[in-house]
Amino acid sequence: MFNRIKKVLYKLGALKTYEHIDRMRYLRRLRKPDTGDWRYASADDAAQFVGGEVVVRWSGIPVPVLFYCDPGSLIERDIIKHGAFRPAILELLGWYARPETLVLDVGANVGVYAVALARMEPEVQIHCFEPNPDMAARLERNVRLNRVHDSVHIHAAAASDVAGRTTFHVVPRGGGNQGLSALRKDALGQTPSAPIEVETVTLDETFLAQERTVSAIKIDVQGSELDVLNGARRLIERDRPVVVFEHEDALHPDASDALARKRAIGALFAALDYEVLYVSRRGTDLFAPVAWERALNGDLLALPLGPRPTCTRPPR
Repeated sequence: MFNRIKKVLYKLGALKTYEHIDRMRYLRRLRKPDTGDWRYASADDAAQFVGGEVVVRWSGIPVPVLFYCDPGSLIERDIIKHGAFRPAILELLGWYARPETLVLDVGANVGVYAVALARMEPEVQIHCFEPNPDMAARLERNVRLNRVHDSVHIHAAAASDVAGRTTFHVVPRGGGNQGLSALRKDALGQTPSAPIEVETVTLDETFLAQERTVSAIKIDVQGSELDVLNGARRLIERDRPVVVFEHEDALHPDASDALARKRAIGALFAALDYEVLYVSRRGTDLFAPVAWERALNGDLLALPLGPRPTCTRPPR
């Protein structure tokens, strides 16, 4: 009788076979007692998936990219479930990263973009900045797993507007989204964190002496984007890289602080002759010129503008 009911539920779509559900739900099924239904969960898989960590392939790109993923980490849980984390960012970087150039990944996390980009574009050198020791260690594991150690370089430091030492507020593993760890305590809201001392560097001081051009910079630093940009102004002016970054009004203590930082970012890019576009939640097929005075929460694409066309009188 029980199996008959299950068959009806399968027909109605109320129960899906394991190959038709997302990986997170499938892993939860494997941890349940044996159901006796081979369509619901594979007994062979259940015998092997006994630890918390799994390895997942990033979906939607032609080369194999594997990530160690802990279901207790929000970002890694997203990779398990969807096969990617904010794939629009990787797509944008892939558009503009040029061979024989440098790409800077500021706030690299576990390497979701750096490792994938290194596999996609092996002639690009990628420099990752990740001051959270736990995240940097996981980033290193992913680099080794994908054998991209020759093209991905890890800096255990925070990029900012001054070089030195400062306090970094770390969200512990299992205490929420570790990607929320930040230099600014007020960006964390009520999220528990622990302070540690980290090194700070500026991108100007680190890369202006490099012979290779920087073709793209990705910044995800929980409210400290302006500081990173101020510390990279001369580099941006010289190399004219594309800049992909995030701004979230909610990461600032109040609306006036968020507005002041938005205006400063807008003024910096205007002075450097860049157009800044808001990336639609729909994806990379729809953008809008940024309205800095309005609410702003999402990913932004800063593009260097070309020279103004010469106006000539059309022939008669």
